[in-house]
Amino acid sequence: MLRAIGFNRKVAVIWFLLAVLTVPAVSFAVPPEPLTAAETDLAAQINNTFRRAVQQVMPAVVFIDVRGNNGQPLGLGSGFIIDPAGYVVTNNHVVADGSEVDIILPDGRRFSAQDVRCDPDTDLAVVQIDPGDEELPYAVLGDSSELQVGDFVIAIGSPFGLQQTVTTGVVSFLGRQTGVLRGGVGGDVNPWAYENFIQTDAVINRGNSGGPLVNLYGQVIGINSNILSPTGVSAGYGFAVPSDLVRFVTSELIAHGQVRRGYLGVTMQNRTLEELRNLPEEYILELSRDLPEFLAELPEDVEGVLIHLVVPNTPAAEAGLEGFDIITAIDGNPIVDDNQLRNLIATMAPGTEATFSVWRDGEMIDFDIVLGDRDVAKAMEEQNHWLAQSDPRNRSDGPGRSQSPHGNGPRLGVSVRQLDSEAARFYGLDSKTRGVIIVEVIQGSLAQLCGLRVGEVITHVNGAAIQTVDQLRDIVSQTDFETGAMQLSLVSPIGRRTVLIQGSVR
Repeated sequence: MLRAIGFNRKVAVIWFLLAVLTVPAVSFAVPPEPLTAAETDLAAQINNTFRRAVQQVMPAVVFIDVRGNNGQPLGLGSGFIIDPAGYVVTNNHVVADGSEVDIILPDGRRFSAQDVRCDPDTDLAVVQIDPGDEELPYAVLGDSSELQVGDFVIAIGSPFGLQQTVTTGVVSFLGRQTGVLRGGVGGDVNPWAYENFIQTDAVINRGNSGGPLVNLYGQVIGINSNILSPTGVSAGYGFAVPSDLVRFVTSELIAHGQVRRGYLGVTMQNRTLEELRNLPEEYILELSRDLPEFLAELPEDVEGVLIHLVVPNTPAAEAGLEGFDIITAIDGNPIVDDNQLRNLIATMAPGTEATFSVWRDGEMIDFDIVLGDRDVAKAMEEQNHWLAQSDPRNRSDGPGRSQSPHGNGPRLGVSVRQLDSEAARFYGLDSKTRGVIIVEVIQGSLAQLCGLRVGEVITHVNGAAIQTVDQLRDIVSQTDFETGAMQLSLVSPIGRRTVLIQGSVR
């Protein structure tokens, strides 16, 4: 009986398998319906659109060979010609360290760079070549402000040296800030950098840097700059500098050899008004004791950037801007967050007059402000940095010697010394300023990762005033930066800012 049942089960299984295997064979034998005329026409139009966009730009996309002293190879990159007179756009990080730069066109023509002009703050560079009587193809910059998430884009470049490689994708985010240009572990901190990246899933790899990101109209709407990847190869997150910023920077580099940028003279809350409104009151109090009451009286429909502090003797101060003013628009263009405001001012030349619309005490006021020169403000900060490094009082063997405040707890990565009235005057600060001044930021530390800078004074930690190194050491030693955070209030000759210290360095 058992054997018969076993036999019957085996037969049943065999018949079941035959039935399963036979049915698909019959159904797949039927050929699919051919495309209709309309579908065929649509497919041809889609293919045509992509082909034409690539064909319009590809002849202008170049391969860049960079060599150092004695001709040793430093790297390979991409770029594209924007002017038939011989101007090529690429990334600063592609060409900045090169002694010799060669531009190779798709048709094999090779030109040596006559001049290289760089802007590290946006990771852009212009390479000038001399075409002589030869004609050069060139690409046209489009309007990146018209981009929307979901738009098709095409990346062209030389990943891993594979010249004229084309990949496609979509715009997956606009206005992304990655922190890559502002520095981090293993790199120099550049607080003056500008990040407003187009994020795309078009495959971008090493060697794509400097190549164009193209829309379906055959216009360059970005320059591929960097990727976010745990492995160093594409993980689907690439970032491009938008063409509107490229247009401004390249025109400045070509005309003046450097980028002239406007300067307003304010420090801003780095949170939107909506984010501030949703913060718990204890966090708002840490930012400012007057902020909760201000937000409670602020109408819900007011949007813009909240000014934290107006720096003395700057265009903002001379025009009459004040702390707790809200900048809602510049020349009629609505302002949403601090990054947008910062980037917009940076695309205006010093001496430009702009109308700032400001909400103050329940009414809108327009201020006509002539922008200053950002390089002047930058020089002030660099001078403060130099003073902190050269001040003999900050040597480990000098009077009032500097100390590292990490104690036995987690390492922050700074050396500081107490700031007295004499030191405050030395650094160009109000003599009443109290705190501890940063005299060293250790390479690769958490402090460097979070953007702390030599010459800045730590005046408050988590809203509490700091006057001695021991006070700072006690707080740092009790803070677990991986699970918690520490908010620092910092002051320098160009103003105040707040920095959140959180994370780990491994």
